[in-house]
Amino acid sequence: FKFPHELSEGQIQIVSLLRALAGNPKIVYLDEAFDFMDPLTKEEILRFFLETKEEKGFSSIISTHDPFVMKFTGFKKIYVNNGRCMRSF
Repeated sequence: FKFPHELSEGQIQIVSLLRALAGNPKIVYLDEAFDFMDPLTKEEILRFFLETKEEKGFSSIISTHDPFVMKFTGFKKIYVNNGRCMRSF
């Protein structure tokens, strides 16, 4: 058992993600939600997120600068620069 102030940044991100998925969301927005996780934890949590997304059928938007997260999710990507959509792929 840990008190909230004893959690690492990565652990806080995991708890936040689990809280967001605890109900039955129609859409989940994640803003740099995997930044503070080590590579192995990041992959494990991404797999969990994608499996949960498939099971519950919600939509998601992930905002990230991490090329691994972009590649791993396989979602449609939109490149934004200075608030303008530069391209989508």
